[in-house]
Amino acid sequence: MVSNLPGRSCTNLLFEINIGVATPTPNARLKFVISNGFTFTDSSLVNTQGLAGSAPTILSSKIVSPNVIVTTFNESFVVGRRFTLTIADYKNPLSIST
Repeated sequence: MVSNLPGRSCTNLLFEINIGVATPTPNARLKFVISNGFTFTDSSLVNTQGLAGSAPTILSSKIVSPNVIVTTFNESFVVGRRFTLTIADYKNPLSIST
């Protein structure tokens, strides 16, 4: 894992997802927002891994602004669906003064 050095790309934001409310559409969508100047990069990649059963299939992930990624899945989430999600490569906003 790359350390979180100022001005550098960092690896793997990790989320544990536990669905509490079923999604009403056939393709569930999740929006991820980071703040305080952190941004996603063109190489930011969303991956899933199952916790209880198989991982949900990702249809698409799109960076809609520098700090927002929207991911669409190929299923409707039911209550109790659990999985982990990682987003690789986000940028640390801090810089070292010279």
